[in-house]
Amino acid sequence: ILTMTREHRHAVLEMAPRKLRRTFTLKEAAAIVNQAGVQQIDELAASRAQVPANDLLDIADPIGQSAEFFADVGEQIVGLLPDVLNLCRTPQKLGTPSAEEAWNPHLRG
Repeated sequence: ILTMTREHRHAVLEMAPRKLRRTFTLKEAAAIVNQAGVQQIDELAASRAQVPANDLLDIADPIGQSAEFFADVGEQIVGLLPDVLNLCRTPQKLGTPSAEEAWNPHLRG
């Protein structure tokens, strides 16, 4: 579960507290992939402690801001997505579908 801010992540966890190991801000997930060298989704939670939790893990809300601010936020998201999406496409441990396969049963063998 990817959120844009820690506040959003907290709201998700209030509704589904057992999903802590699967809930990250987009920036947090991308940082874990890049800084901890994570290769599989199930490694994200175990590597969370390697990335400091701070305000830098939030993506600013562009609502009410200028078009330039919206564009900056969009560029930020576009820059973070490839590493996280590639992680979702990586085959998981034997017998476990990738995140992409889990969401789209038509991709399963």
